[in-house]
Amino acid sequence: ATCIPRRATLQVSGPSARCGVVCMSVRQASQISVGEDLPLAQVEVVTDGCALDDNCQIALATELLGKGRVVLVGMPGAFTPTCTDEHLPGFIRNSRRFKRLGVKEVAVLTTNDRFMMTAWKKAMRGCMEAEGLGSLDTQVTMLADDKSDFVRALGLAYNLAPKKAAAWSFQLNAGLRSKRFALVANDGVVEHLAVDEGETGLSATSADAILEYLGSSRVAVGQPSLQLPLVIGGLADMKERRLLVKLVVGVVAAALVATIVTYVPMSAPLT
Repeated sequence: ATCIPRRATLQVSGPSARCGVVCMSVRQASQISVGEDLPLAQVEVVTDGCALDDNCQIALATELLGKGRVVLVGMPGAFTPTCTDEHLPGFIRNSRRFKRLGVKEVAVLTTNDRFMMTAWKKAMRGCMEAEGLGSLDTQVTMLADDKSDFVRALGLAYNLAPKKAAAWSFQLNAGLRSKRFALVANDGVVEHLAVDEGETGLSATSADAILEYLGSSRVAVGQPSLQLPLVIGGLADMKERRLLVKLVVGVVAAALVATIVTYVPMSAPLT
């Protein structure tokens, strides 16, 4: 595929239900709601080597995330503690569970530039490969929104500049950042949105919380319960699944033997 030149101006035809490319540069839209379309905005897709070669793909978020069921996760910043230690690893470790629930793609977005995202991805890849989880490219898609166009169009940007009147505690002179959010969209339409306010809180937007929503939403529309597949899907590999099957078979067999011994009379003793 031909990459869009980094300095090119992308011409968008047709009206946007929210905010077009031009107005994104000067204001933030109201926070997106369930039932609304994903907005028009450019993001960079960070793949191995693209930053140094200056050929990271630039595309409309609606083109990347507009087909099928996708999960978009916004994080305040690369290498920040909660994002690095908990939030991103949770989605990487559970990538197969998301696929089993019909999720086509899990995308992770920050307002860092492509160089910072590349370094973060490289660091996370080393940690995840040490756990035997393989390539990040097959598990999550990393998106750089360095001009904050997409998060502002979503209405999910906030300013991390220090507040003069605030007491010094946890303050980052980081400028405009993405809120911590997790969004589920189906064919470009938002069906679920969760936001954790602040820099360190992680609950409603965690991988486990989104998996719980996806499982319950499928049960709600009359599809078979996925609670057992969710448990089995969370196991690390086929070896653990085989051990689970053997354990279940062993328990059932022991119960049958106990039943037979209890209810089948012993032969009369020899005289």
